[in-house]
Amino acid sequence: MPYPQSLRQEEPATVFSWVHNNIWDTNFPAQQAFDHVFRYSVGFGTTAENPTVQADQLALRVAAVTSHPLVPVRARAEGSSLPPPQTQFLTLDDSRVRLVGVTVPGDGRLMVRVQSLADTPVTCRLRTPFTVARAVRTNYLGLDPRDIGQDRDGAVPVDIPPLGTAAVVLHLAPSARPR
Repeated sequence: MPYPQSLRQEEPATVFSWVHNNIWDTNFPAQQAFDHVFRYSVGFGTTAENPTVQADQLALRVAAVTSHPLVPVRARAEGSSLPPPQTQFLTLDDSRVRLVGVTVPGDGRLMVRVQSLADTPVTCRLRTPFTVARAVRTNYLGLDPRDIGQDRDGAVPVDIPPLGTAAVVLHLAPSARPR
C-alpha cells in the first residue's frame, strides 16, 4: 500500500474507498456535489487451483465484471433502405481480447480500442463488413499514427502486448461508410 498504516491493527481483507479524492489534492466545492454509485468486484484464487492464472490476469477478469463502458455507435440509414436481418459491426478473432470502445473521431473513421487479458503477446484480427481503405495503429488518444497492413481477407492484425491495450483507426472507403 502506498500510504502509511492508519489503523491500530492491520486488516488485510478490508476494502477502503475514498469518497472524495482529497488524497490527490482535488478538494471540490460543495456546489459541485454529485451522487455516485460504487460497485465492487471481489475475486480470489490460488495458484494451486489454476497454476496458469497470474494475479494480474485474475484482477483484469474480476474488474471486467463491473467495468462495461458504453460503446457508442453512430448509425444512420436512408428511409427507403431495409436493414439486413443481422449484421456484425466488428469482430475480434481472439477471445482473450476484449473490445473497450469504438468512437468516431471524424468522417469515415472508426477508432477501435481493445485490451488483452493474455499474459503473452497477442495478434488479434479485427474484421468489419465495411471496406477498410487504410488502417492506422495509434495510442489511446489517437496520437502517433503508424500505418498497418491488412490480411488478404481484409482483416486488420493488431499486435497487443501482454495484458496491454491497443488502438486502431480504421479509415473506411467512401462507398462503404455507414449512413
